[in-house]
Amino acid sequence: MIYTLTMNPSVDYKIKIDEIKLNQLNRFETKSFVAGGKGINCSIVLSNLGVKNKAIAFLGGFTGAFIESELHQNKIELITIPIHEETRMNVKIKTRNEETELNHQGPNIDDIDFQKLIDKIASFNQEDILIVGGSSLDSIPNAYLRIAEICNQKNISFVMDTPGKYMKEYIQYQPLLMKPNLLELEEYFETKIHNIDEIISYGRKMMDQGVMNLIISLGHEGSIFIHKDLVYHALPMDGNIVSTTGAGDSMVAGFIYQYSLNQNVLHAYKMAVAASLATVFEQTLATKENILKYLNNVVIKEILC
Repeated sequence: MIYTLTMNPSVDYKIKIDEIKLNQLNRFETKSFVAGGKGINCSIVLSNLGVKNKAIAFLGGFTGAFIESELHQNKIELITIPIHEETRMNVKIKTRNEETELNHQGPNIDDIDFQKLIDKIASFNQEDILIVGGSSLDSIPNAYLRIAEICNQKNISFVMDTPGKYMKEYIQYQPLLMKPNLLELEEYFETKIHNIDEIISYGRKMMDQGVMNLIISLGHEGSIFIHKDLVYHALPMDGNIVSTTGAGDSMVAGFIYQYSLNQNVLHAYKMAVAASLATVFEQTLATKENILKYLNNVVIKEILC
């Protein structure tokens, strides 16, 4: 079974407007409410690909109830850990030329509720995969460390798609996949990276520290994939960018979908790139139809080092 975990989920209030004028009244016509959070996004894309999975989340209040309803409609099984405070709401504003996000810090989670999560993970078996995505909990120090430790103890494969500041907490426990962007890679090593050779060099240092598969997002320059001695570069694809929200989550879901089928890392990387494109260039999170539409156009080149 594939499980996803979103410790700090949200209801994303998405607004489209031509232009935001500060200190003035702004009116808009296009809006939507979406169940948000990196793990939840992964669950939706996996479900779109026909993969049965279970989403785990701390949920509370009317926003938490909305997320439950949305996942039910997507036919995703939800494992809820109820909390007393309300699940957060974030605002995503898309103008003609820019995307702006207003993200709330989120609720406090107490030790009792967090232990319920740890106990649930401890019940998984060695064939399961846990995808952990998004921001951590300010109220639970070293939350990702504790999750990685229990996965390591139980020999559970896990993926961590988290902000770069958390990477040191879990990299030693051999995550199946990590997906930092260039800025996060720089922050992790406290340096400035200038070219592809340096990206690969620092990526290999992360591999030496424990990660099994590494995708480094380069924005408009595509991405780099490293596995053992193999290095691949997925070239960028031209297209009309609709939204980048959920692109990284779709990439993770695409990789795990294909990897779980045959453990072929190159095929998994290609599927990951296609899933990301299917979110960036379309109106919704990646669907199977859209992923397959982009899959044959993905260009991946091996980099010989």
